[in-house]
Amino acid sequence: MTTAPDHPAVALLADIRAIFAAAGDPPTITSAELCARLAAVTNRPWSTFSGGGPITPRKVAVLLHDLGLAPARSKRQRFWRRADLEPAWQRHLTSGDPSSKPSPPPDRRAVLLEKARCAVADLTEAIAVRGRRCAELRAIANELEPFEPQLATTLRGWANRPDDALGYAEARRALDYATR
Repeated sequence: MTTAPDHPAVALLADIRAIFAAAGDPPTITSAELCARLAAVTNRPWSTFSGGGPITPRKVAVLLHDLGLAPARSKRQRFWRRADLEPAWQRHLTSGDPSSKPSPPPDRRAVLLEKARCAVADLTEAIAVRGRRCAELRAIANELEPFEPQLATTLRGWANRPDDALGYAEARRALDYATR
């Protein structure tokens, strides 16, 4: 668990505390609303945190996970509960008063390390999803074999090399042709 005052998660936590205070201390704020408000905070990295764009709900969750926090979920959205955040505010921030001096901006190295960690997490998730999709595509190609042997071969070939853009285009053309 990271508690260094210049760590991006601590700076994020301080800004979230200020956002809750400015909103009148509501019991919850949706992840989407929180990200929009974070992106509007001046002199902070949140407006360009995600590949030059505003911080995403996923990146907020990844950063705050370091502090033992996670968003709550309903069927349609994720949100942050003030009651869940208050102990972290007391534990990691110098004062429980949201009007107190904010924590210093995170140092550039720490921000870049967190961005890299978030990007690796996103890539790892994408690779896992891609792997499942490729296995699913191979299974479909095997079932399709009796009906469309050439298409099945093309799809199976692409599923075995999903990073091949040319193979993807070939698979798409073959699939489009077969579904006409």
